[in-house]
Amino acid sequence: MPLFQFPRRPLISSFGVAVISFLSATVSPAASPIEKGYKVINGVSHYYEVVGEGVPVVIVHGGPGLDHSYFLPQMKQLAKNYKLIFYDQRGMGKSSADFDGKQMTMDNLVEDLDGIRRAFGLEKMNLMGHSWGGLVSMFYAVKYPGRLQSLILSNTTPASSALRDQAF
Repeated sequence: MPLFQFPRRPLISSFGVAVISFLSATVSPAASPIEKGYKVINGVSHYYEVVGEGVPVVIVHGGPGLDHSYFLPQMKQLAKNYKLIFYDQRGMGKSSADFDGKQMTMDNLVEDLDGIRRAFGLEKMNLMGHSWGGLVSMFYAVKYPGRLQSLILSNTTPASSALRDQAF
């Protein structure tokens, strides 16, 4: 089942826009990464950046087609107390797109996310998903509930087309 058959209408709430606007206005430019590079997970080279110190939080960006960079300016405040682990999903941002397009499945995105958890040595993770990343995070939570410490969903895409259609 192809992943990219969503309507071309924006799925952004006014609350989310207000929160992002507030954070953008009150936070200086992005924190510098303390670590960045690539981790090969499930045969795909995933770009990652780690910002901040403290309790780790894995952050899954929106999309499809975006990368993690739009989060960086808004997350500087959180990086004062948390170790923020950003990664670009397969085929997005700086991550490899050198694979068969049939491999763009929700199951592979979930397995990539679990690979990120393992690559950073997290037994249980705090997970934050935004928009499309929220959908990936929901599927992860259903498949691997015991591997989560917490789950934060921000302006997430609905978990089904029926729920999506009710929003319009």
